[in-house]
Amino acid sequence: MLHVAEAARVSVATVSALINGTATVSPELSQRIEQAIRDIGYKRNAIARSLKMGTTRTIGLTVPHITNPFFTDVVSVIQQAFDRAGYAVMLCCTDEDLNTQDDQIKLLLDRMVDGLIVARVGDGAILKRIVDDANVPVVLLDRICKGVDTDAVVLDNQRAVFDAITYLINLGHRRIGYITGTSDISPMHDRMAGYREALHAAGLPIAEELIRFGNFHEIDGYNATM
Repeated sequence: MLHVAEAARVSVATVSALINGTATVSPELSQRIEQAIRDIGYKRNAIARSLKMGTTRTIGLTVPHITNPFFTDVVSVIQQAFDRAGYAVMLCCTDEDLNTQDDQIKLLLDRMVDGLIVARVGDGAILKRIVDDANVPVVLLDRICKGVDTDAVVLDNQRAVFDAITYLINLGHRRIGYITGTSDISPMHDRMAGYREALHAAGLPIAEELIRFGNFHEIDGYNATM
């Protein structure tokens, strides 16, 4: 940084202010500093900057299935939003495994991420402990967890399934099967409630033999139809 300051004929403090964004630098001085950086080939040390500023401008994100079209789209939108804000996203896939989730969240925290977005799997008690100990903001994605006091971004899953089943009923269908995922996460409870609510509202019986459970993979859906 000293060489940049000498080449730009400014103080080291001015160079530091521009690089770290800690103070306003005039357009004229900014142009001189940027030109000196290019001429010298100065490389900003992101690790050193993170240690000094106490921020990595990195967000940790865990999802259960990266190949699931829903999460693929969600990850893409999250990435775009943080790109615009000048943040990087560190993505981890848990594959619906509790131990993997625990290890990955610990890894992300060790990397000093500035926040966590978690589409949780498994036991809520473990997630509560992780959130309580994280010391960074945590947002739950898609799947809420009772007892965990943090923000969450979720869909109205019950209404979505209610509308879908009602649509089929209005087309004249009466025996409507339902294939769902594991029952230990909140969206599955809400979707099942929407399925039952729609049938009840139409005066149709709920045939338990038409309800099948899987693990969010295409092969599970295929097998459930057999």
